[in-house]
Amino acid sequence: MKNSNFKLIVLVLIIFISISVVIATVMVQSKTSIDLDEYFTEPVEITTHLKPDEADGKLNHIKAVIVVGTAGRNTYEILSQNQPKLQEICINFFNELTEKQVNDLMKENELKDMLQLKIDNNLNTETTGVYFQEILTN
Repeated sequence: MKNSNFKLIVLVLIIFISISVVIATVMVQSKTSIDLDEYFTEPVEITTHLKPDEADGKLNHIKAVIVVGTAGRNTYEILSQNQPKLQEICINFFNELTEKQVNDLMKENELKDMLQLKIDNNLNTETTGVYFQEILTN
């Protein structure tokens, strides 16, 4: 009798531990997947003029393909529904910069940060990054 009670207690403990491990694993996997989710907008293609350099007055153009990253589905939805506005924000951003400013900001890795801030402020969102698939000036 004592032997069967002992076996029953051990069996209940094993089942309890197994269930606890499964629950803990599910919780960790759910938390990890939430932390790793990142969404990217469709590429935004722009071709526009830059602000003329004061020294030579030459009007330069820029062609860029831009992708914006977000940490959540809600921000992704906002950006996806506002593609024309996103394109307009990018065009206006570059219209305010000279070719020298674009080159200097790219060297210092500040161009993406400045554009990201402009997008966040104009669309009242919080993006995770701006990525240039292509950027050419002439």
